Amino acid sequence: LELFVVAVSEPKLTFVPGADEMMLQCEAECWFPEPQVVFLDDQGSEIEAKRSQRDEDPTGCFTITRNVTLLATSSVTCKVHETHSNQTRMTHLHIPGSCKSS
Repeated sequence: LELFVVAVSEPKLTFVPGADEMMLQCEAECWFPEPQVVFLDDQGSEIEAKRSQRDEDPTGCFTITRNVTLLATSSVTCKVHETHSNQTRMTHLHIPGSCKSS
């Protein structure tokens, strides 16, 4: 008998205002084991993240924060996936036309 423990949460997707560009931030809080976090555009293609931060608390919980520059797309999805347990959580954000950058 083998016991495999996992911890997951819903990712949070928020706007982060910058000096010259608008960014989106995705945070996957308290996951175990450590997940992969990716951004997807409205076509399902991966958007390259600019910055990533990884924190591990004393209990072994991982919090991953990634930022991406807001592109000319109508929506962004933050997808968090942990391969060992095949757990996936996604958060989707529709982007109004006035927020899009080119």
